[in-house]
Amino acid sequence: PHHIRKLCSNFKLSEKKNILVTGATGFLGPLIICEIAKQMDDNVNIYCIIRATDNEHAKQRLQDDLEKCGKMNSVNWKQIHCIVGDISKDNLGLANDLYNKLIEEIGFIYHNASQVHLEMPYKALKKWNVQGTLNVLEFALKSHGKFIYTSSVAALPASNDLQEDSNGWTCLTSNEINQKDGYGQAKVICEKILKQASDLGAHIIIVRPCSISPHTNTGYTNLNDFINILLRTQIELNTIVENSNMKLHFVPVDYCAKVTVALSKHFESQGKCFNLYGNPFNIANIYKILFDKLSNINIKKIKQNQWKEFVLNNLSESSRSWPLRERIAAIQFVNEYHGDEQHVGVPIHMTKEFLEKKCLIPWFEIKDEDFIKSIDYMIQQKYFN
Repeated sequence: PHHIRKLCSNFKLSEKKNILVTGATGFLGPLIICEIAKQMDDNVNIYCIIRATDNEHAKQRLQDDLEKCGKMNSVNWKQIHCIVGDISKDNLGLANDLYNKLIEEIGFIYHNASQVHLEMPYKALKKWNVQGTLNVLEFALKSHGKFIYTSSVAALPASNDLQEDSNGWTCLTSNEINQKDGYGQAKVICEKILKQASDLGAHIIIVRPCSISPHTNTGYTNLNDFINILLRTQIELNTIVENSNMKLHFVPVDYCAKVTVALSKHFESQGKCFNLYGNPFNIANIYKILFDKLSNINIKKIKQNQWKEFVLNNLSESSRSWPLRERIAAIQFVNEYHGDEQHVGVPIHMTKEFLEKKCLIPWFEIKDEDFIKSIDYMIQQKYFN
């Protein structure tokens, strides 16, 4: 929009240190809050915009999610200010006085809020994910702050020869965008908006995680993650596909939070996109860990070509997985792989080199131990009951 372009052209980065966070609740958000508290100065104020009935309810939502991930005592509550807002609305749903007060105070904007729904079309997600991003970007430009956006590898082309420029930006064709689900399309459009803003002078940093996996120390995991839902569905059906070798790519939630904050602090990260795309991890490894833990379950195996019909015919309408039945039924568990499987389709060299040389953070590797802790956590939560 024209008024956003005008704000970009007048942008001059401020030296303000206070912080605004969207998407502070949920899976990743609370750990970003913890990393901000750990890596930033003790005297900065952290404002969290949260959808709630009132500020006390907003604070309770954040406290509940910090409790879930075992980080309740990792933050100084004198620093944290939970305020009711809605990024899909003008002024982020805030009263004018508060909105203008924050503009004067904020120097870092972590935009992590996103509606994640695998079955919703772009049209249904646009208000929250795209208009919301525009609204948060407008605030960042008015406050002359750094805009750090949690995107996703879902914004990238589904291609084995993906091409990026030297700063990690990529351009998708209309056909490539049309092949994506609504969530992926929203991420593509947001990145297009932010690329334009960056070119016009805004301070933009984009972090693109792949599937966000459990906390490496505690096993804390997102119970609404699609892979976890898939595992629960297979236990519910008492069935897996024989010879499954599907490769999955993850980034640990604690690593993602740590590098997001570290990248926001480094002056050379401006105008760059960073891909957090893990080593291939075989779903068969997860099965072995899972069924060793749940040794009382007698799992049967069927062929790949039987899977779709089996799911559609046997998954109960009362199942929590019922709304995702078509997506679950379409999964190809058995695949042929050729050549280098390490990071097919998603470049990581620039990100890895930047983190290791500029931020002094070593690259990560997903191991069996991560999922042992995760499955223990899910069993403790009675997730598979």
